[in-house]
Amino acid sequence: MIINFNLNLPISIPTDVLLEWQNGINDGIATNKWWQSLTKDQQKLLLEKCLVFLQQQKIKESKVDSKSLVPSLIELSKSAGCLELSQDAKNRFVLSGRIDRNLYGVRGKCYSQSPEFVGSMCNEFLGGYLETSSNHEHGQKTVDVICCALNALPGITAAQTPSDSVADVGLRWDVIIKWNDCYFPIQVKSSFIGIEKALETGNLGNYAQEKIDKLYLQSDELAAKYIKKASKYSQQEMTHHKAYIKSRQENISELRSKYSQTTPLYIWAGQNKETIQLLVELFANTFKIDNNIKEYQEQAVAAYLDKYPKEKSPSEKRQERLNKINEQKKEEAEQIIQALKEQIQGKQKRIRNRKARKRPVVIEHNQSLTIAESTLKNLQELIEDKNKIKIKELQFGMAWYSDQTLFDNIKKLRDIDKETNSPMLQKTEELFTLVQDFTEIRETLIGELDEEFDEDFNPNVVF
Repeated sequence: MIINFNLNLPISIPTDVLLEWQNGINDGIATNKWWQSLTKDQQKLLLEKCLVFLQQQKIKESKVDSKSLVPSLIELSKSAGCLELSQDAKNRFVLSGRIDRNLYGVRGKCYSQSPEFVGSMCNEFLGGYLETSSNHEHGQKTVDVICCALNALPGITAAQTPSDSVADVGLRWDVIIKWNDCYFPIQVKSSFIGIEKALETGNLGNYAQEKIDKLYLQSDELAAKYIKKASKYSQQEMTHHKAYIKSRQENISELRSKYSQTTPLYIWAGQNKETIQLLVELFANTFKIDNNIKEYQEQAVAAYLDKYPKEKSPSEKRQERLNKINEQKKEEAEQIIQALKEQIQGKQKRIRNRKARKRPVVIEHNQSLTIAESTLKNLQELIEDKNKIKIKELQFGMAWYSDQTLFDNIKKLRDIDKETNSPMLQKTEELFTLVQDFTEIRETLIGELDEEFDEDFNPNVVF
């Protein structure tokens, strides 16, 4: 049988593999053998088509003919799935399931807990928990993925257990789901490997197991104490003590049952938009919420992005940096224009005053005015042409603005003001500093070059 996904990569699926899928994958021998026979490109294609769960999950759906099996499995892998919500003999709700997807997975079962028991476990603290590690930060993001997904659904709330609490450290409850006055404990992991490692230590945490062992010991001690003193009791006293022992043992038995049923439901989840959407769908399916799912998914994603804004790509960060520099250059250009206008007004006033006092107007006075007016005109035209002033690339060690006309003009203006003892010299110096900042071209004096050369030159060094 050949399945073609229209990607010019036909994949042959043997009959024994199809039969294994139809009957539910138990040992997975045929599937694994077939998987190992595929090329890396074929395996990659199947992974992209969401079939990664085939080696892990039993197919419990109704049997279909081989031609539609693979498309059906692809659709199944894309769906969120559903957890089993049931009640035990005592009408206590139980949440259980086994789901394997590319973006998240679920393992185990958990009993609903009473609000009193949850409260006591959350309000008792053990200590010794560190929150500063990178692993904690990564885990916190995963917890927030699940909480944002659950809290978007009506009638459901999810809250993180206090760090250092018995619930968190002792019982391995990261999140408590509240639904219809039922409280379900969840252990959150960032990968399926994390769940496997947690399950290797047993379903119960050390704290719960120690509590159970201690309760068994208490029960045995009570029984031994009663037997030891039974011969000394009157019939009435024996009846009284029997009732007392029975009551104590029933209480102990109830506590043992409570701690033996504290195992959380294990959930691993990726930290992305698609995972949040699937988790909303998963719990909506589980708790029979069938309206406005897309709206709840949007709310959940928005809540998560509010906590963790999407990180900008390198190109977006670079563009943001360029935009900031361009805005700065625009402001600097506006400052230079304003300074040039003041230069023109000052130089015009100086020429008028000299004429009024019948003093000669030397050629340099008119020259400096002409330079200021032409520079102002050129800079105004430059700002109007956004493509000329806009920085597109940052070049290391080079001025972003390659045209030196502006720099040379203002330098010449400053030199004329020095020669003519212009009262505008201080303003011109300030203008020159603005131009150096704007163009990023710096004036290097010959004397400075000579000093640098003298410092670097060592006649004893042989080249």
